[in-house]
Amino acid sequence: MRKNGHFLILAAMILMIGTSLHNPGNFYQRTNRSDCFTNDTEISSARYKSNKHKYHSIFQMGLAGPGLTAWNYATGKGVNVAVMDGGFDVNDKELKGNIKGCYNAVTKRGGKGQITKYSHGTSVAKILGAAGNNRYASAGVAYNVNLYLIQVDANGSQSSYSKSVMEGIRYAADKKCRVISMSLSDTIYDAKMEAAINEAYSKSKNSILFAASAGNKGKEEYRYPSSYRNVLSVSALNYSSKTRKYTDASSTYNNRVDISAPGGTTSAATPYAAGVAALIFQANPSLTAKECADIITSTAMDAGNKGYDKHYGYGIIQPLTAVQKAKYGRSYIPRKISGTSSYKKSYGTKPFTLNAEIAGSGSLSYKSGNDKVASVNGSGKVTIRGTGRAVIRVSVPKSGIYSSASKNITINVSPKRPSLSIKNIKKKKLSLSWKKDKRASGYEIYIAPNSKFKKYKKYMIKKNQIKKTVSRLKKNKKYWVRMRSYKTAGGRKIYSSYSKVKTIKIRK
Repeated sequence: MRKNGHFLILAAMILMIGTSLHNPGNFYQRTNRSDCFTNDTEISSARYKSNKHKYHSIFQMGLAGPGLTAWNYATGKGVNVAVMDGGFDVNDKELKGNIKGCYNAVTKRGGKGQITKYSHGTSVAKILGAAGNNRYASAGVAYNVNLYLIQVDANGSQSSYSKSVMEGIRYAADKKCRVISMSLSDTIYDAKMEAAINEAYSKSKNSILFAASAGNKGKEEYRYPSSYRNVLSVSALNYSSKTRKYTDASSTYNNRVDISAPGGTTSAATPYAAGVAALIFQANPSLTAKECADIITSTAMDAGNKGYDKHYGYGIIQPLTAVQKAKYGRSYIPRKISGTSSYKKSYGTKPFTLNAEIAGSGSLSYKSGNDKVASVNGSGKVTIRGTGRAVIRVSVPKSGIYSSASKNITINVSPKRPSLSIKNIKKKKLSLSWKKDKRASGYEIYIAPNSKFKKYKKYMIKKNQIKKTVSRLKKNKKYWVRMRSYKTAGGRKIYSSYSKVKTIKIRK
């Protein structure tokens, strides 16, 4: 805690210490074209099923996992990010590889030797930028960022505290940092600090996005620097593995809260949001700080009361959607489900898989409109159950920046191919017979004087009939005979294949 009632928020529930993510140019583990995992022990593809709720801030939030994720687009590479806190462990295994600069804003001296070891600062820095793909633990939200660690006088007087924060802003600006994460909270407004923030935020080039913790008091009040107008004020979320939903973590609330993020405390949620900002700046380096903030709030998932509210701000942060919007410049990309639209099958056909495909992220779902004809499982595998017509609805929900889409696929299932027997009987007659097919609505028999079935004569046969006598044929004349069954569905006939062609010469 800081003196005189000024508090540095303690990370009582740092859920993402050592979280590690993925480099798009270095996919160590991918299960298909889009799946995204790192080789870090806790968030590898092998650990996904067992750890998807423990590391919900990575998997449930769309940073990594099956399908298209935020890390397919960006991991913070090349983006300079500053973290302000009371100190850091600069030799931490998950941090030291990403640290590009250290600065003590109290003594105004640079170098790792000037930084006091402090667990709070270490934890928040790791949430933002712990190294990934090092086969160790987990990873940070933007695990390829260039980290600049700035020690401020978190436990000093108000004057000393404010001066060190402003000196830290100056240092970060000199290092061309695009994001500053501040897990700091205070009830005292400081006009000079706000002015310094506004200047850095409004620069025409290399403007800085500031993210700060809203506070953990669970009551309505303004806390600073998060309540300054040009600071992204971050509220915290708790996660339930039972409901698989996020809820407010009793953060401080007010009409300046902008966004809510995982972490349990706002100390943890703030570097998470700052890490997403770093991903956005990698996806589109030309963005201003205001444009980056607008993307974060405009792509948030609404929570709490409809629309903006004091607890969740504009909603729950959505890393994938935000990064996609930064990259493509719009809220969504329309898409269609491709693949075969209609199948003709006969009863008895072995199960087969639909070839439906979708661009972008999200999983396809399948639902048959007639399970008695054709059922389908969650992978698009179709099993023929009867004859007739079934329409399978294939759909994918809105995912990230990609729109929802749906497609109807028609499965026409005919009766089996019939087997025909023929026999010449007396008086120039022909006797035809076949086995009854209970799944057929009827049959058609064709008799022609040639193999190409020109000038044929067609006989319509009812479904319960198994014999037909054809008379008035010509003696010593050769005839070609074939038949097919059909199933009537929706007023239309679905025909089977023709039987084998039979030939016979009338001799009686």
